[in-house]
Amino acid sequence: MNDTRRRVIIATDASVNLQSGFAERYQVLIVPRRFRLGNKVVVSGEGPTQFASERRLPVLLPAHLDDFISGYKQAGSPCIVSIHSPSTLDNAIHQVKIARNLLTPGLDIELFEAKTLDGGVQFLVETAAAFVESVSDATKDQVLALLERIQGEMISLVLARGTGNLPCAPGVDSLQQLASQFGARLLLKMENARGTFTPLAPGKRSSQVAFADSQQVMVQWRRQDARQANRLYAEMVAQLGADAFQVREIYLKNPHYPDDFIGIVAFPDATRINELVKWVKRWG
Repeated sequence: MNDTRRRVIIATDASVNLQSGFAERYQVLIVPRRFRLGNKVVVSGEGPTQFASERRLPVLLPAHLDDFISGYKQAGSPCIVSIHSPSTLDNAIHQVKIARNLLTPGLDIELFEAKTLDGGVQFLVETAAAFVESVSDATKDQVLALLERIQGEMISLVLARGTGNLPCAPGVDSLQQLASQFGARLLLKMENARGTFTPLAPGKRSSQVAFADSQQVMVQWRRQDARQANRLYAEMVAQLGADAFQVREIYLKNPHYPDDFIGIVAFPDATRINELVKWVKRWG
């Protein structure tokens, strides 16, 4: 990262897979993470796509405090908005909180917990960084306000045969099964407020998930499960059309997710993002 001084720096960690060249173009601070690949541990500040050619998916290991402290000290600005996966799925949030306490008052670090799947975290990081790049006098409060508004309009779903180690909402004793062309599966929705998952019961009003016209939809899956995910994607395209979809492969194994999970993330489209940016610049 160069020495260019900016009012706000956007940060995340290497478990988040940004577009190629994005971090350099928008000066996003990437805190390194540790990955277990076979019998070796890899420490890297690059995203999971670096493992795309590996025959086995690496496993994301717990975040280390020292990586966050040293990473933040290298930031080109004392004001940092750090965006990470929910604490229910990763311990990065916990390490950020400790690092913030240790580095205050020298650095002004704000934490944003992205309560969505990893594809949604990527979207939030890239949108925040693009906002800071386009608005030279953007403030920390404006960035946080934009993130809150966007996250409030996102929908995160997991389709799987079981819950694996996913954090489910309290009181969920038995999960309703969703019958589809893929057999008995569970459809779980992440609650934006808690970062936990709640099963959607088939045949009930609460199980209906409506995507707005102003939303784009991302379908993501682990590389090994591409066959099943392609069938789901084909069915969704047949019903809703192809223009609204992005497809994203996952090159990282998070121990919380079931082995056969398929993630679906709906997020605001470019027109809606522009509306939210205008609102933030005026009121945020």
